Amino acid sequence: MGLKFLQEFTKEAVEIMRKADAGDAEAQYLFAIYLLKSDEPPYYRMELSPEEVERGMGYLKLSAAQGYYSGIAADELGKIYYDGLIIPKDYNKAKLWFNTALLKGMPVSAYMLGECAYYGHGEDIDYEKAVKYYLQAASGYVNAIIRLSDMYINGEYLPHDPAFAKKLYDYVLSEEDWLYATHGVYSDAKDEVLKRLDNLDRAEIYSPLDVPIKEFEEQQKVRKTLEEIMERKRKKHTSADNDGSED
Repeated sequence: MGLKFLQEFTKEAVEIMRKADAGDAEAQYLFAIYLLKSDEPPYYRMELSPEEVERGMGYLKLSAAQGYYSGIAADELGKIYYDGLIIPKDYNKAKLWFNTALLKGMPVSAYMLGECAYYGHGEDIDYEKAVKYYLQAASGYVNAIIRLSDMYINGEYLPHDPAFAKKLYDYVLSEEDWLYATHGVYSDAKDEVLKRLDNLDRAEIYSPLDVPIKEFEEQQKVRKTLEEIMERKRKKHTSADNDGSED
């Protein structure tokens, strides 16, 4: 890395770099993010040389090898290969890192694997496979709930069920803290869900369908799992409210 780039480092960044070079997994992850990411869209430092990108990726791989923070470094590697903005796009490598992160319990990685199956990135389009990944992510990553809601609207593998989709959208809007934590910018995510609800309202498709929907066993399991996720969140909120009222 060039001297000019090093001179731009803050004292804090230099200290993180030293810890990273000493083998600290957290510092390796943080320094990689410092090197590669930006606060502005597209959220990567597009001016980096291939050598600088390689160095940042190297720190991420070192952190991922140590399983840092439930697989967050491996997930970041997957996103870099998936987006293909600072290195050539490679869906196979992206899925490799997403699977690595998923083994550590990273829900967003399950969502990204679902996206690969849904859009056919590096594989054939497979809605059933996508749904399974989205369900894995649903309790920890709100985008998975939104995607499943969309699939209920479109009748993609899941039965066409606008009423249940609305229930899911309403549930997402009720989880403001979760929505903010997932997206970082809550208002953007909220606007996306509100647009979907507005489309449902204008289409006037909340009423039951004329022809009863026969759900397959696996589809019934999907609905049951989503109902359980919403119920667990409801009980958690109720418990927290009760604890607060006793103070």
